Amino acid sequence: MKCKAACLIAAAFLALGTAGAQGNDWQHMMDQGDSQARSGSYAEAAISFRDAVRVAETFGAADGRLIKAVNALALAYDELGRYADAEHQYRRALSLVKARGGKDCPDYALLLNNLAALKLQTGEPAAGEEMIRESIATYLHTVPADDPHLVAARNCLAELLVKRKDLTEAERLLRDDLAAIEKWPGPPPAILGVTLNNLGAVRRYQRKAGEATQLIERAIGILGDNLGADHPTILRAMNNLAIVYAESGRPHEADVTFQRAIAMTERRLGSEHPVYGAVLNNYADFLRLTGRKTEAKALAARSKAILQDSARRNGAGMTVDIAAFRQP
Repeated sequence: MKCKAACLIAAAFLALGTAGAQGNDWQHMMDQGDSQARSGSYAEAAISFRDAVRVAETFGAADGRLIKAVNALALAYDELGRYADAEHQYRRALSLVKARGGKDCPDYALLLNNLAALKLQTGEPAAGEEMIRESIATYLHTVPADDPHLVAARNCLAELLVKRKDLTEAERLLRDDLAAIEKWPGPPPAILGVTLNNLGAVRRYQRKAGEATQLIERAIGILGDNLGADHPTILRAMNNLAIVYAESGRPHEADVTFQRAIAMTERRLGSEHPVYGAVLNNYADFLRLTGRKTEAKALAARSKAILQDSARRNGAGMTVDIAAFRQP
């Protein structure tokens, strides 16, 4: 899983009128898709959002409902591991926004961040970072400092920085996000879980395993409260927790957590999803380090086959970045 914080908050596109029978149909399809996506039923959500796109196309390219539906469809494809299809839809939505009013607006920043997150997932960090920084720069002069979409974009950049061990800037961004989230009313939101998970990764690299464990365990609890205990969004935090357990000399808890993550991935995303291949690969690494080399070899081969098949479906290079998913 990548930094998908942008899908944990509602996208705010302009001029979403719903007058008339077609407008009502579109709203029903979007509401149904949103409900399915929130529960992690992405295949069903994609069907609903495709229907919403078809209806919205009758409103014209300048109508904000088409942009919102195309973005939602892209997010669903993204979660399904259909990365080439997701990129096509993100770029379509970006083109619609640019044609409608230019790039200097929150809608463009949101879509750019979503595409950037996909680029990080598929092993294109340089392109992803450029997009994220452009997204943040646009948000900074178009929305308040505690806007949820800006929080999500900063989280996305922080995750990239953690992977390349640039911990100082990553921690600053995450602390900015925590300060912003504290201003929001209501119970802890899902994006707080994402933020705490990423801060846990920072602490892990700072060799503060105890604090890292506490942060990631809290992140899983918050995500579960918001999304359900077996929602696919929890997978990255669960993967991270298993790694920290392993590095902290807690092999039994690491083993149990890896197996729970594998079972959840297979149940919710399917055994052909590239994330399933990535989690199997991580577990194989753990088994190899703990002396279970025969099991490790079999899982590594299975992981490789899944990821190669994903690459064939999506096009060269369009699969999960194993190196990125291996680390918190």
